Amino acid sequence: MKHLLTCVFILLFLHAYTQTTIRGTIIEKDGSPVYLATVQLKNNSEISTASDQQGKFSIQVDDIQDTLVFSNIGFDTQILPIAEMDIHSDTKITLKKSSMTLEEVVIRAEDPISSRFSVSKIEKFDIYLNPLSQGDPLKAITILPSSTTTDESALPSLRGSSSNRTSVRLNGVPLVNPVRAQNVNSQGFFSLFNPEIIDRQYVYASNPPLIYGNASSGVVDIHTNKPPVMDQIQVSTSLANIGMLVTKNIDKGNGLIQAYSNFQFSGLFTGIQPSSFKNIKDFSNRDVGVSYTHKLGRKVELKSYNYFINENFNGLFNENNYYGPLRSKNNRFFSVNSLVYYTTGGVFMLNIGYDISNSQFTFGNLSSDNNGTNLFSSMNYKKFIGQRLELQAGADYSVNKGSFNDRVPVYYYAISPSSPSKFSNTDVMNKNLETYLFMNWKLDNTLSVYAGGRKNFPTNNQENYISYQMGINYKPSRYHSFILGGGKYHNYAIPTTYSLSFDLMKSNQVSIDYQFKNADLLIKGALYYKNEIGDRHVLQLNDITLNKLKTFGAELYFEKVFFEYFKYSLSNSFIDQKFYIQDRSYNGPSHLKYFVKTFVQYNNPSLFSASLTYLGRPGTFVNSIDRAVYNEDLDIYFPILNSTYFNKQLPTYNRFDVSFSKFFRLKTISLAAFISMNNVLNTKNAMRPNYSRDYSSFSYEHYQYRTLYFGAVWYLRS
Repeated sequence: MKHLLTCVFILLFLHAYTQTTIRGTIIEKDGSPVYLATVQLKNNSEISTASDQQGKFSIQVDDIQDTLVFSNIGFDTQILPIAEMDIHSDTKITLKKSSMTLEEVVIRAEDPISSRFSVSKIEKFDIYLNPLSQGDPLKAITILPSSTTTDESALPSLRGSSSNRTSVRLNGVPLVNPVRAQNVNSQGFFSLFNPEIIDRQYVYASNPPLIYGNASSGVVDIHTNKPPVMDQIQVSTSLANIGMLVTKNIDKGNGLIQAYSNFQFSGLFTGIQPSSFKNIKDFSNRDVGVSYTHKLGRKVELKSYNYFINENFNGLFNENNYYGPLRSKNNRFFSVNSLVYYTTGGVFMLNIGYDISNSQFTFGNLSSDNNGTNLFSSMNYKKFIGQRLELQAGADYSVNKGSFNDRVPVYYYAISPSSPSKFSNTDVMNKNLETYLFMNWKLDNTLSVYAGGRKNFPTNNQENYISYQMGINYKPSRYHSFILGGGKYHNYAIPTTYSLSFDLMKSNQVSIDYQFKNADLLIKGALYYKNEIGDRHVLQLNDITLNKLKTFGAELYFEKVFFEYFKYSLSNSFIDQKFYIQDRSYNGPSHLKYFVKTFVQYNNPSLFSASLTYLGRPGTFVNSIDRAVYNEDLDIYFPILNSTYFNKQLPTYNRFDVSFSKFFRLKTISLAAFISMNNVLNTKNAMRPNYSRDYSSFSYEHYQYRTLYFGAVWYLRS
């Protein structure tokens, strides 16, 4: 933090100009000064300033043919051409009180805090055009250079940290394990979100703003649609899904209801390509979701999203030296509700979430029947003090309960149905109350400073902690920006069958991000360092604690739009990661010398859309088994793990994906047809080693083989 503070003070002196200076005073009708009124150029809003406590201002301009715009919350905006001003003497500007103040508050309240942080914004359209996403909002994150997910799941891993450290939020409410189709290793292949109800999502790769709690790596902030949206009925069919979505505006466009239901099945999907799904016998998912948004007058906005899913899976799985059937069944319901109340100069936000689930699975001598309940509530108030200063304060309260009714192996390495097992019934609960304060101060049009703090109130022998952060956003020109931030963060890990406790996780991190952006070119770069404590990792069903995990990373991203319809992007990430156990260091789970992602897209609405994506990285590290000792009484082999953790590196990972879509528009009906192929070259990307019964030999289990998927969506205007 000392170096961060040094950089803050250095950058405070890095902006000076030599243009013509215009000075003046901004007052009200009664002659009192207007504090923090914004003064900016009409044709170049990047050049702006604010009045001081005496209402005085000074602004430097290089074009006297331009126009000055004077504005402040609570006053009518005034426009004055520079040519009509006496630039050689002080100008007096009188602002009139305005009754139209609420709309400006609404606009500023809806403007996310993202511009102050290292963040990527993903629009709904981006989800569909990205073949890596497979139409899934969380999987769309994979293409970002900050995404370091290596297991092809939808659980987001950001900048080398485990997915357990990232908070996924829907309309301000955190959702635990926001994925479906989880297996015994807690991999979630797809998320719980329907892209049609999503307006936008923001991905904070590191140093997440402390308005969000229980996140020590990053935050994925998802927002549902707001009215008005075109009324329509949408029917979708594909190799593995039949679904319907109804969108209806109510109350003259002030309200919106979207209801949908899907049935997913395996028959056709796996039937036409059995060699790609050797370990899947069948699966089925049924879900129902309803999203409701309503503006009640000018000041109040309600949002409610309710979702239920039932999923079943029947397949084969391999762990250690046992290969056999795996069956799972999950039922889940959650409700996310928010109330927003706009005041003159601020906004009040109330969020409430309720989440219940039951998950069951059997594999070998493992069986589990787990129930989870998660409650969340938060109150927040954001205050706008003029155009330059924002303050936000609030409190979060969450209750997380878990009931684990398990049959587990007596010996972690012996998981065949005939191997000895024992029953374990465990109930765990964690209550967490936190308050926070966040401040953002825009010093001028080039420089802003933010700071935040978050404090818990310990219960039931919880550790007392304080999270804090500080950073700056420096924008020397309209094309270039720098974000420097750092802080200390905390969150609780969610318990599993193998780790039956809410473990406190800590992270100290610092990062600097650079961005250049113009009409058709985007370049991003980042350097970051993390020191994380509290991670847990399962090696062959044997739980270990990674005392310290130190990560240094570098990212570079290039994106270019050319010939109007083409977009090309290329990114690479380097991660040097080490973890420490008893003062010994080992390669970390995300130790990657490179992680290359490239993307070519053609999008011509009148013709078609097509895209090609490539991912390449070194193989991840696993713990090898050196030998095995035979136990005659139990008729099982005891594996002897290598004393060096993560000592074996898997083969290189390479994958090409391609997608194609065509939109047909008729009078009252529109049709979107799509086809995609993942892992086009059918590369055998190793996931982990599978061992023979005596551990004398092994073969690799692989990630997804070549997969073909196609379907169509009909849009019927109601």
